[in-house]
Amino acid sequence: PFTFYLLASFIFLGITLISSLVQRQLEKKAHRGVGQA
Repeated sequence: PFTFYLLASFIFLGITLISSLVQRQLEKKAHRGVGQA
């Protein structure tokens, strides 16, 4: 069971990292559009 929890934690960490990176990219695009206006 320990290995399963370890794997799940790694997957969760990866998902959070990817989602944060995507959010940062979206914010950059949004701010770029706002800066022009």
